[in-house]
Amino acid sequence: MDTVRIVESASTAQIFYEPKHPYNQALQKSIPALHEKGETLHTIPGSTPDLSKPISGCPFAPRCEFAQEKCVTSTIAPKEIADGHFSACLRIQLKEIDLTPAHLPEKALARKINY
Repeated sequence: MDTVRIVESASTAQIFYEPKHPYNQALQKSIPALHEKGETLHTIPGSTPDLSKPISGCPFAPRCEFAQEKCVTSTIAPKEIADGHFSACLRIQLKEIDLTPAHLPEKALARKINY
């Protein structure tokens, strides 16, 4: 969930090993336990949206490395993109980007746990 919208819904294993929203990808890149000691952690740039103002498009778009104009201007509802896996990323829904699983450090992939 980013701000007040659910951006991805799936099983725990799917969320961690097959993320389908850039927000979840960015969060996972910043988990200290998935990096070597002393390695620089990923930070999500920018600030969360001002919740006192209406948010158009994806609430993560201003901070998303994959965002395009349509991400800011389109209303994006979660859509089932795999069995039981829903994403509110327009670019994932249109199959323009794929986040699986290259973003995870080798240490994380080696520690894969069945949930």
